[in-house]
Amino acid sequence: MGLATGTFVNHNAFASFAAMGLLLAFGLIGSFRDYRNYFLIGAVIFLAVALFVSQSRMGIASTLFVASLWVTNAGKTNSRVKLMAIGLVVLVVASLIVAPDLAGRAVADLGVRFDLYQQVIYGILEHPLIGFGGGTFPLAFQLFHMPPVSSDVVWQNAHSSYLSFWFEYGLIFGSIPIFLVAYCARFMLARRNYSECPSLVSAALAVLAYCALHATIDFSFEFQANTFLLLAIIGIGMGCAATSTETHEKSPYPHGASL
Repeated sequence: MGLATGTFVNHNAFASFAAMGLLLAFGLIGSFRDYRNYFLIGAVIFLAVALFVSQSRMGIASTLFVASLWVTNAGKTNSRVKLMAIGLVVLVVASLIVAPDLAGRAVADLGVRFDLYQQVIYGILEHPLIGFGGGTFPLAFQLFHMPPVSSDVVWQNAHSSYLSFWFEYGLIFGSIPIFLVAYCARFMLARRNYSECPSLVSAALAVLAYCALHATIDFSFEFQANTFLLLAIIGIGMGCAATSTETHEKSPYPHGASL
């Protein structure tokens, strides 16, 4: 109650859906020299409101962290970066006003998460190669569920997509999605500066960085809507990165390529 969820059953999943669109729009501000920039600014404001009213601790923190890292490493003083920096300051101030107790709630929940992750890791070590099978976490975790992890509810998720992969599929097969996403990130990062649309590639990288960070302590991307949107964004970023000139194809990390 009191948290915006949109059409999701989980406010963190809704926050991730909004954050991906927010980072895309944020990264494209200033890329155009016409009225489209105003639509992008409007999109950032609209999606920021959706993100903040979700009250998702990790959603808001991950978004601000990725956006600040992006602006800090831009290394330029042009009008586009200035617009992004101003937008970031506005987002930070808005988050402090709308959700001032997020830090306190996050600290209070650390102990619960640590105990949960510890028991999930016990399960992973029990079957490290093949796991317990896809979709079996709610049942298999009962073998390891004990105090101090609350017994008031049935834990349907590991609250970490990485641990969930390894628990259900084992360390070998469970790491395949992680390696595939890492390869996509490396591909886009290596060719971003020579792409025909570098701002869009950078935006896709920012979304990917957000997802990788948020997935460490949540399961937002185990929802199909978020997974499909993430795959679409990765596909767009990969397609734009693939348009880079063949002259620089031999250099996997061109000078200055950074998130």
